[in-house]
Amino acid sequence: MKKTFLIYVFFIYLISPAAAQVEYKVGEGSTMSITGTSTIHDWTSKVNEVNGTYLFKENINQKKIARSGSIVESVKMEIPVLSIESPRGATMDNKTYNALKSEEHPNIIFEITQDEIKNITDSRSDKFQLDVTGNLTIAGFTREISLTLDGQKVDEKTLKFKGSFPVDMVTYKVEPPTAMFGQIKTGKDVSIDFELTLVR
Repeated sequence: MKKTFLIYVFFIYLISPAAAQVEYKVGEGSTMSITGTSTIHDWTSKVNEVNGTYLFKENINQKKIARSGSIVESVKMEIPVLSIESPRGATMDNKTYNALKSEEHPNIIFEITQDEIKNITDSRSDKFQLDVTGNLTIAGFTREISLTLDGQKVDEKTLKFKGSFPVDMVTYKVEPPTAMFGQIKTGKDVSIDFELTLVR
């Protein structure tokens, strides 16, 4: 009897919608940049590739976005360091790659550990704000950060998120790059800004 019951439970597990989650991927139109300062000018580098896994809870399929609670099942964003590109050319890029220790740590990683819908900014277009907390890993060092994302459920298959977060590179043991034998120095604070379109 006990064996029959266990087989029944296992069968129910197999046919149940594993699907209490919905998978998305980064779609066209997504952008990300890193901006900072130096002793002579501000600078911006473009991120040409964003990877990762983007799993959301089944409640994201509701006709209207939930007014409270969590919508993230598992989100892990991965930015290949070698996809960061400066308009100032290869010299700047190589200094960036060396500072970020790209050979030992090829990806910048952000993994969400908690999320909470903060408020609905426009119920007619399903725009909302999402408070997230997660672990940001740069050059092999991990720190917890929190930020608020502007989100929108565009349609049944598309989500959009816009956000920005400051990073003190020194806290990740990253030495800000220099040029001209140290005469030009970059600041230790940078900002990562992004607009991601996620599609099912």
